[in-house]
Amino acid sequence: MIPFGSKIKTLSEIYRVLKPEGRYITAEFTKFTPKNLLITHNSLIHKISLFSPDLLEKNGFRILERMEIARGVMVISAEKPMGVV
Repeated sequence: MIPFGSKIKTLSEIYRVLKPEGRYITAEFTKFTPKNLLITHNSLIHKISLFSPDLLEKNGFRILERMEIARGVMVISAEKPMGVV
């Protein structure tokens, strides 16, 4: 499992290198299913998302879309807002 401080540091670096309106897209496992059972990691087992929408927003990202693309898999699209360098 990734320590919380490392998550913040990683998001800060992603945010830093994005141009204004640059997009960041991530996929999260949201629940166990027979199809994702073999590739599930600690964050799902402990019900802690890697980069949740709340965590993205708290670190300056604007959530554009959340979409469940399959049972147990959600894609989150976020951007660095315009006017932010």
